[in-house]
Amino acid sequence: MNLEPFHILQKIGEGSFGEVYLAFDPRLEKQVAVKTLRLEADSPNFSDAVALFKREFELLRELKHPHLADVYDFGFDEARGQYFFSEEYCPGQDCREAFRNRPIDFFEDILAQTLSALDYIHAQGVVHSDIKPENIMVDLRDTSPFVKLMDFGVAGRLRSSRRGFGGTPAYMAPELLGPNPRADPRSDLYSLGMLAVELLFGKMPFDRKDARSAVAWHLHGKIPESLWRSREIPPYLRELIEKLLKKNPSERFSNARVVMNFLNLATGGRYQKLEAGLGAEIPREGPLVERREEVLDALQQRLLTFFHRDPAAATPELHYLSGERGVGKSRLLEELKQFLAVHEIPCHLLRIDWEIPVWPKLVEALGMPAWQHDSLEREWQVLRRIDALRQAAMKQPLCLLIDDFHKADPDFQESILRLWRESRAENAAPAPLFLVAAGEEPLEEGTRLRRLSLRGVMQYVQGVLGMEERHQALADMLFLFSGGLPLLVAEGLRYMAPSYLRGEGLQMPPAAAQIAVLYRDKIARLSPVEEDLLQRVALLFRPVPETQLLAILRVSEAELSERLKPALRLGLLAGRTEALSENKYAMVYQVSSQALAGSLIKELESERRRELHRSLAEGLQSIDGISSEEIAYHLAKAGELGSAAIRYEAAARTLQSQGQISSAARCFAKSIELLSEGSERWRELVTESARLRIISGSYREAEEALQKLADYSAGEDEPLRGWLAFKQREFDSARRHYQAALQKLSLDQWLQRILLENALANVDLQEGKPGDAVLRFRKTLQWEEKVASEQRGKINNNNLGIALVLRGDAAGALQFYEDRAALLEEKFGVEDRITLLNGKSYVCLQTGRYEEAIACLKKAMNLAESSGAFHSLSSIMGNLVTALLKESRYAESLPLLQKIVTFQERLGSHRDVAYNLLRQGSVYLTLGMGEQARACFQAGKSHSHSDKNLSLWYLLVEGYWEREHGSPERAESLFRRLEEEAGRAANAEIVDWAIYAQADLAFERKKISAARSLLSRIAFATQDKEFLARLHLLEAKLSAFEKGKDVEKLFAEVESECLQGHYREILWELYHDWALSREKRQGYEAASPLFQQGVRVVEAIVSSLPEEYRDRYLNQRQRKKLFADWRQSRKMPRRMTSRLKEFLRL
Repeated sequence: MNLEPFHILQKIGEGSFGEVYLAFDPRLEKQVAVKTLRLEADSPNFSDAVALFKREFELLRELKHPHLADVYDFGFDEARGQYFFSEEYCPGQDCREAFRNRPIDFFEDILAQTLSALDYIHAQGVVHSDIKPENIMVDLRDTSPFVKLMDFGVAGRLRSSRRGFGGTPAYMAPELLGPNPRADPRSDLYSLGMLAVELLFGKMPFDRKDARSAVAWHLHGKIPESLWRSREIPPYLRELIEKLLKKNPSERFSNARVVMNFLNLATGGRYQKLEAGLGAEIPREGPLVERREEVLDALQQRLLTFFHRDPAAATPELHYLSGERGVGKSRLLEELKQFLAVHEIPCHLLRIDWEIPVWPKLVEALGMPAWQHDSLEREWQVLRRIDALRQAAMKQPLCLLIDDFHKADPDFQESILRLWRESRAENAAPAPLFLVAAGEEPLEEGTRLRRLSLRGVMQYVQGVLGMEERHQALADMLFLFSGGLPLLVAEGLRYMAPSYLRGEGLQMPPAAAQIAVLYRDKIARLSPVEEDLLQRVALLFRPVPETQLLAILRVSEAELSERLKPALRLGLLAGRTEALSENKYAMVYQVSSQALAGSLIKELESERRRELHRSLAEGLQSIDGISSEEIAYHLAKAGELGSAAIRYEAAARTLQSQGQISSAARCFAKSIELLSEGSERWRELVTESARLRIISGSYREAEEALQKLADYSAGEDEPLRGWLAFKQREFDSARRHYQAALQKLSLDQWLQRILLENALANVDLQEGKPGDAVLRFRKTLQWEEKVASEQRGKINNNNLGIALVLRGDAAGALQFYEDRAALLEEKFGVEDRITLLNGKSYVCLQTGRYEEAIACLKKAMNLAESSGAFHSLSSIMGNLVTALLKESRYAESLPLLQKIVTFQERLGSHRDVAYNLLRQGSVYLTLGMGEQARACFQAGKSHSHSDKNLSLWYLLVEGYWEREHGSPERAESLFRRLEEEAGRAANAEIVDWAIYAQADLAFERKKISAARSLLSRIAFATQDKEFLARLHLLEAKLSAFEKGKDVEKLFAEVESECLQGHYREILWELYHDWALSREKRQGYEAASPLFQQGVRVVEAIVSSLPEEYRDRYLNQRQRKKLFADWRQSRKMPRRMTSRLKEFLRL
């Protein structure tokens, strides 16, 4: 077989509509698969088949993913009368054959990679609609499978107006089999479930060759137990498959990513790095963004109009696209070429290069007659060429795509441009010739392609990595690196994505391989002074206002303007207008991308670089408002270390006074690096740096700083060591350091003595000794009179208010904070305000004033974030979460908990991370979001091993997860195990929780005697009022089964507890149980108001939730039962009344 331009090697596939061949493409210099459409033109299905074939190609052109095959060319072979397109050759077997005699892990690998591909195409708005073994190719790489999802012949857009759906009956979802089929991503997931059944068990639960049998099963059947027992598979795979095969789409997994999360949770995170692995294969050519709206849609529409009208009336058209190198001109022409091929419009793509004659290539490509024109004058050569192009177009309408038009010889450029000018005259000669040329130099009436905006870069990232908002930080950094230049966007993403997807944070690419290609020629066109200006702006590495450039260069505005013009014209510099105030604007300039700035800096010789830094430091010192840190940076780079150290210290002092704690610590650290180790100044700055590191929550860095001081200190650092130990919850160590520091004080050092005694009182608080803490705090309050008034503002660690509320004196606690605020009002620093707000909010939390607590904590959080006081931030956010949860504001608490976890992973301990993941998972569990809850619990358990008590709490929530989403028997087993382990650990509080959990579960399973027996064993070892309310509710429920108990009184007492403590989740449960109890004793009418009250509590909680959370929350088992019982209670009185009326009538 011959199919130009391919060298056909062999047939590798055949179907009812065509064949697939393995071929060699000499242009790509690699093997490809060529897919052909084999139908006669007079076949009744011909037009539909051609449309599907074209649509498949167009869809695949837009989809770029490691687990999808790339497509290259579309065409029509006139000799054989066949349409064809070429695509990436994917060796291997279909997944049915590949999995034969393989272990379960091999299947899970196939499943995970297929899910990755489905997640991507669904995010692009595409549904595959024909998931089956034949369409999933598996290639063995070492011993692992590598999947390619194939055959998009019946795929379609989610919002398309398709009248029907193709597919294979054995794998089709039920919703596609009715009179109004509607496909969405869940249809593909159903097909994936059927594929999983076939692969795992080797057969279907019906005759797959009988379409009627398949349809009947999809609509009404279920997998028989005999099939489940025919092969041993993990329980989680059965659960996964059963959910994929739910008849109702809303009961399936909502999307492929959720299935992947489920698989990760079940396999201990085995596939968490799958996406990171894919990051190494980020496509070189990602999705086309912004260009479609900017130029491509209009150009494609114009092409269709041009070639579908009467060719005799057409006159040549030229559309010129200009833009700098790397902006995407060639990509646009390639897109147009494929568009024209699909619409069967003849076209030729002409790529031009320097010093290679263009006309001979065009003559050969278009089959025009060759002629010798060396002896002709230039004017005659141009006219002959124009005439030849017209004649070629008259023989066959033609679209000519010309890439790198600026590289063409002047005669060719003149021929094309004159043809265009003449065609615009009134009496222009007709010729159906459409030209699209692209070059770097602009034309007056052409379209200039702009760089991508930040929004465009975000769209590109989402197109490659998935439609998630979390990618915004990556897009921001990618935009800075690339300046929006598409070529650098693609290169930067390929570098950044792997580590980003592994969760290792964002890293700016060190250099761009394409920089030399993009800019070398342009930089060479600058004069020395123009290149000097570009280098200085690169070294500043930020947008530079025009006024600052004037001061640095010491030139006039006119001279600066002349130096800027070439770099701006060549795209090396970017300029924009920036508002300085309401009516004042200024021009600012920066290197067009950080990639270019980094390359310019890298290529500077060391002496030249020092010289430029020295000059910049001198210039910046003459400008008001320039930070000392920036000047210090340039001085250090210039080798002037002493001056740089002084500047860094000055910058640190300024930042510290502004509350920018982390930034101040950073500047101190830089100054320390430049000083002589062990000197007096060095010791002072290391001490101050350690203090700021503790304040900012950077405990590791603080410990390193204090370690440096160890060889030079005589104990002056004991208070800092105590504070660091306190922050790391090492209270015994903290107490030792504070007491050692107290012993070194002289009698008249009252300020230091007060601070240390307060620190010891705070240790008392943490060790559960509020009485001792109150005594210490009151003692130091009396001592404050011995301190000079101007020094009293430094006393910011007196937490008498917290100690009082913990001892039960809430009124005294609030009065303390009011008095403290009045005393220190004029001397308030940021840290003082944070301390008072946090302390007052704690009192409000303990006294049920949750809205007031939330307001205080939000103020404190804003202050801590803006000042860099991260040591306070964790406790503030933790208290804010507590207050929000008391008000059932779950949607607000979740992002805050995620923020805390991220913060603690960076700066906190394993225990901190585990504790906050426990809280986050518990919120998800309350919301009915079992998959997310389990993910948090799994992640948190890996951080909790060092803390036995925390591990016990994780065992408790694991039991509750099983009770709600798994097996009650498994839950009961976990609760019993928890009781044993908590007993061995002598943790009486968790023992009580374990017994209560068993008793409550026993009551739910109607084991009343067992529940009563368990409840009698509870020791009431906790002071947690919410837990006590739960215990009292269980006692009230059990009392309904005992004679002589005032059940109504018991329920009313629990109601009072819940209302007073804002325990809404217990409150609706209380009303439900109370109603059920009353129903048995007094009937439906008496119970109905209580059911109604329970429903109202739930509805109030639901109203505060975003829409996406509501269904999951309401579908929780006990809440569903509440609503079902409430609806039943409303029906029963009406039924009884109608029966009574019927009886009276008779």
